[in-house]
Amino acid sequence: MSDLRTRFVTGARRVALASVPLIALLLIGLVFFLGIRTERTGFVRDVLDPGIKRITHPVLNAFRGSPPAVDRLTILLTEGALDSLLQVRDSALLAGYLEAERNLVFNAEVVNGRDTVVARAELMAGPVDHLRTNKWQLSVKGDRPMGPMHCANFRLDDPKRTGHLHGWLLHRAAELCDVPSLSMGLSEVMLNERFLGLYTTIEIPDSSTLHRWGLGNGPIVAFDRTVHDRASMGLAGLQFTALPLPQEQLSTSTLTILPTGEKPAADRSRRALALLTALQLDS
Repeated sequence: MSDLRTRFVTGARRVALASVPLIALLLIGLVFFLGIRTERTGFVRDVLDPGIKRITHPVLNAFRGSPPAVDRLTILLTEGALDSLLQVRDSALLAGYLEAERNLVFNAEVVNGRDTVVARAELMAGPVDHLRTNKWQLSVKGDRPMGPMHCANFRLDDPKRTGHLHGWLLHRAAELCDVPSLSMGLSEVMLNERFLGLYTTIEIPDSSTLHRWGLGNGPIVAFDRTVHDRASMGLAGLQFTALPLPQEQLSTSTLTILPTGEKPAADRSRRALALLTALQLDS
């Protein structure tokens, strides 16, 4: 009798252990079934959901970056100004290059939310590849700061342009290291009633930029890209393959002093030109 009882207990225990996974699956299915039938109310909503989120959210948030803020800009031109801008674009496409002397500056209004700023807008001089698409590169100079970047002068650039991402990362890295860098952001741009799409907004250095950097009133000395751009265009027109000029070949660039709205001291300008000339000779 005792042997029969032992066999029964042993068999029942084996059946119970073997049925544990099946019972667990049945219970899980019952919970989900009740959750669906009750439209995620009751036990699922009040107990399971908060518990799962409390466990998973810290892990997910550690790898999730917030999307960058996108500003919205509307550039308003008169009909006559818009027609003239289109003529400048067509002439530049025929010539293959937009000369700074042939470029025109147009009076405009820039609307940013509820704020409207009087500004001057123009196409970016230089290579005309951007004029063959809807992503025209524009330069905007306002009478006062505007937008989240709070700068008056900025240019609108195509974020998909070759090499653009490198510049973006460079400015971000410099900003994180407390090195002087230009403000950058993203904007959806409309020209009158024409939607131009998503642009990168890049600050154009001026006196306010220098004050933010703690550099007084300048001067700002930069390398002129004209020679580099023209040489690149000449290489692109060759019948045989040629390597493009690298951007770091500063010895092929001329130096120019950018206007900041304030007259820089002559001795400071000479020192700045001398430093960059020495950098050219060492490159």
